[in-house]
Amino acid sequence: MTLYLDNEIEKRLVEKNFITSKNYKIEKLSGGVSSDIWKITNQNHIFCLKKAKKKLDVKEDWFVPIERNIYEYKWYNEVNKLVPNIAPQVIYSDSKKFFFIMEYFDEMKFPLWKKELLKSKVNIKFSQSVAQNLSFIHLNSFNNNNLKSKFDTIKLFEDLRIDPYIRFTATIHDDIKNKLLDIANNLNNKKITLVHGDISPKNILINNDKPIFLDAECAWYGDPAFDFAFCINHLILKSIKLPKVKELLSKSFRILSDTYLMNVKWEDPKLFEKRTILILSALMLARIDGKSPVEYINSNYEKQFVRSFAKSIIQNPINSLIDFSNKWFQN
Repeated sequence: MTLYLDNEIEKRLVEKNFITSKNYKIEKLSGGVSSDIWKITNQNHIFCLKKAKKKLDVKEDWFVPIERNIYEYKWYNEVNKLVPNIAPQVIYSDSKKFFFIMEYFDEMKFPLWKKELLKSKVNIKFSQSVAQNLSFIHLNSFNNNNLKSKFDTIKLFEDLRIDPYIRFTATIHDDIKNKLLDIANNLNNKKITLVHGDISPKNILINNDKPIFLDAECAWYGDPAFDFAFCINHLILKSIKLPKVKELLSKSFRILSDTYLMNVKWEDPKLFEKRTILILSALMLARIDGKSPVEYINSNYEKQFVRSFAKSIIQNPINSLIDFSNKWFQN
């Protein structure tokens, strides 16, 4: 079956000399639930086109304004100024049609971190590089009034992250409802640095030992603890799916955490660590009972195990990610 682009988008790309009308190949790429992503080949040129969806592809009703597409390519542009090639290069953007064109990465050359992890390939050095680059972005966008104004997107971040992950989960767990809402409200009020909002292995390509961060639709000037917690949460949960490499995932968790925390200069690292642990616990619970549950934790036993652990931390907070790691990985 031959695929073609939306007529209006195709017309725009012809006008901009990206394609010759009907003389191109298009392949829909798998990946996120929130956007349509196409690989487009025109003669010898290959690029990637991304357009936001109004309704996300999840079980629950989840509608988000499509202008988030604008902040995604703006995030790419800003972080590439800080760390060259840490994100895709944006070739063209259209703020009226809510799509943009970026460079295409061949997954044979740039494997996806999530797929490598699910093959039980745990690269400790790469985890450290993720922490180094993420913390560098956070540190070098701290207290930046220009970025604070440019990414004043708390409403979008509420719709994409705080509400579906934390507030929605609070409606299911009455015993910790107020604690979860406190975490959500605290996130809503933070304006510290430039945040990606979806730092997950599914959104990180491996470029030798350097990450390439993708899918920045949730970009926001807010709390960097969210990015940090969101990332290490995936190493925690994948230890359930991958028990044979649990020890390596534990080491990866620790090196990522230690490396990131060494670079926290914008506030007291101990206070930051305590806040991260609460956000991490809320996100663990959210990936079981929120609007976007992880697909690889399926059994009722595993789900209840995560619930019990996360709720125990929320009810009785601990101060150290080392203690958190010991408590989780020694179970």
